[in-house]
Amino acid sequence: MYELLHYLLNQTRYDASIPPDYSSRGWTDVYVQLAIHDINSENEQNMEFSSLIYIRMNWTDHRLNYSANATYDVLKVSGSYINRVWVPDIYFHQDRKANFLGFIGKNELIYIGRNGNIRYSGRISTTMLCRMDLTLYPNDIQHCQITIQSYAYTKEDVLLHWKKENPVIVSGDNIKDYPRWRNNTFSPQCDEPVGNFSTLNTGIQLKRTPRSFSQYISTPVVLVSIAMTSFSFGDNFTPRVTLSGASMTTIIMHWAGIYNKIQPAAALVWLDEWMLINLCFVGGIILFTAIISHVKHPKEIAGFKHLMEESITIQLERCRKRWPEWNEVKTWKPDKKNKQVTSTVDEETTLDDSLAVSTEKDLRWTVDRRFYAVKNDELREKYYKEF
Repeated sequence: MYELLHYLLNQTRYDASIPPDYSSRGWTDVYVQLAIHDINSENEQNMEFSSLIYIRMNWTDHRLNYSANATYDVLKVSGSYINRVWVPDIYFHQDRKANFLGFIGKNELIYIGRNGNIRYSGRISTTMLCRMDLTLYPNDIQHCQITIQSYAYTKEDVLLHWKKENPVIVSGDNIKDYPRWRNNTFSPQCDEPVGNFSTLNTGIQLKRTPRSFSQYISTPVVLVSIAMTSFSFGDNFTPRVTLSGASMTTIIMHWAGIYNKIQPAAALVWLDEWMLINLCFVGGIILFTAIISHVKHPKEIAGFKHLMEESITIQLERCRKRWPEWNEVKTWKPDKKNKQVTSTVDEETTLDDSLAVSTEKDLRWTVDRRFYAVKNDELREKYYKEF
């Protein structure tokens, strides 16, 4: 067998750089079959996908007909002998990176039939371009085109055909065959053609994994739910605003992080609309909290002023009875014109730092002497909160 193989592939009788029917000015028919096994990865940022592909080709090379020399049905060719057999120089238009797989040698195999029929099989890992429409991302389905063409031989030398039975075999959870784009055409390789080349077109359908959908959709829902729990704080507006603001910031950062993985869109896509809806929900919670705070806060201030007036007036009355020097301190009275409460205190009067007053509602208030001489409402509120 090996002697026959040496004889057939001897360089003195066989030239692997010339197509089989080149000397007779005819073309060689090559039948192609693709087997695509799953998608290794998808990259929306670069608009590409990686997959494992088995490519099989059949053609006839009459120069390797050995029916008159031996009775073997098939000769197997592998290793370095493959380079001594003419193989169509096909390539993928959308290919960005392709490598033959193999631990020791390339995963390639050629069977030579008795009448010169050749079957070629190879296993390659490839990364291909896919023009993705991300309008419905991440709930989208992409259709990627695969184009096969001969690089050096025009249609006068090599004609590519899809295999009649099962031209494209696709297996995988998130990938399907897309036969609508499958055809045979002739097209140039560039804008300035040097000839028409035989071309095969087909397509595959990529569906987004459920994990991607839940990752981008469920996270904003959880953050909106957390923002809604801020209502459980009641009238304590500080934690309500803090919690809602943190949820809004996290949604914005999550939104920005998504665009580190996909191409920026010129218009609003489905994902942008979804994120804006969640931001509006959180923004509505913050706006509602601000309105409630604006309505309730003046009432609380007015109640504090009234309670302070009563407490200080009662305090002054009791102090006058206990200390005679307090008689010079005037009772607090509201100034209706300036809407302030005024009083005067003798600077030389010495008092304790604080005095306790019990009101009718059994509330205990500590009254600092600085209240008596301060006319500004905001400063009195500040002293009230500090002391």
